[in-house]
Amino acid sequence: MADRIIKPDSGNDVVLQNNGGGTKIEIPNSGDIAITGTIGSGTFNGTIGSNVTYSEGWEHIETISCPTNVDTVSFTGIFTNDYVAFDFEMAMRGADSNCDFFIQYLDASNNALTDNEYFATLRLWPSSQDAESIERHGNQTQGLLVKKVATSSSFGGFRGTMRVRNVSAPTLDGVDTDTGAYRPDLNFTGSGFLNSLYSYATNYVRYNIDKEANALMGIKIFIRDTSNFATTRNFASGSWITCFGLKGKSTT
Repeated sequence: MADRIIKPDSGNDVVLQNNGGGTKIEIPNSGDIAITGTIGSGTFNGTIGSNVTYSEGWEHIETISCPTNVDTVSFTGIFTNDYVAFDFEMAMRGADSNCDFFIQYLDASNNALTDNEYFATLRLWPSSQDAESIERHGNQTQGLLVKKVATSSSFGGFRGTMRVRNVSAPTLDGVDTDTGAYRPDLNFTGSGFLNSLYSYATNYVRYNIDKEANALMGIKIFIRDTSNFATTRNFASGSWITCFGLKGKSTT
């Protein structure tokens, strides 16, 4: 059987609409197809585009391929009430060996929060040793993420996942979850050639000041020399970080 083809007059659009004038499918003369209403069932076998908005689950927010002429990368304006948590997957190296990686939160104007209220507990489990090593940092103006990272392209750098919580107040299942005060925390897990040994790493970074939801809107990661914090180090080629936001069942 031959296909049935519906075509409008030249220059016009095709509009399929129900009798009540509500839901419709518009096929324009040029541009994207627009659907008004909800697709309730069926199977979609195509490719989901990057601009899709998800109602629940992990949604991609932004990816940064780190330039090699900078020591800092920032995610700004991302900690909105659309999400309950934020994950950052990363692969990073410094351009020089023995680099430390740090974080600072950013406010709504993209200014770094530099109160000496960052606390970090970094644990390393070297593959060639039985005992773990623990390094604690308290009352700092930045949060230590990982320490003494090698730069070799074959074994240097680190891979890891950083999860940030307590920076937003989404509405879930129709209920406003805002408690009025938040102390942001960050959990990191990763591995790499750290402190001169292949190691598995975990870290817990806490910012120890009460903040309202959305007072913190972003985060930056920057690199310093292990022996001298005043000495900046740039990102090495191939460094990247990508961010996802977790949506609950209802965030509206």
